[in-house]
Amino acid sequence: MKKVEEYLRQANEAQKWADRAMTDKAKAAWLRIAQGWLDLVRGLSVEREAFERMERRGTSQEDSRASP
Repeated sequence: MKKVEEYLRQANEAQKWADRAMTDKAKAAWLRIAQGWLDLVRGLSVEREAFERMERRGTSQEDSRASP
């Protein structure tokens, strides 16, 4: 969970820089950086969900083998 909090903090910071940008080019660059941090958060969520699905499958397979 620490990674998620750090990535969200970084995205927020990049958004603040985008809001203060003096040019459209600088603003676009900061927004891309913020989006990159948010993509990392989404990636962690996808990894966690996949891991949980694998755990559930593993548990159900063990349960099915245990019954006659």
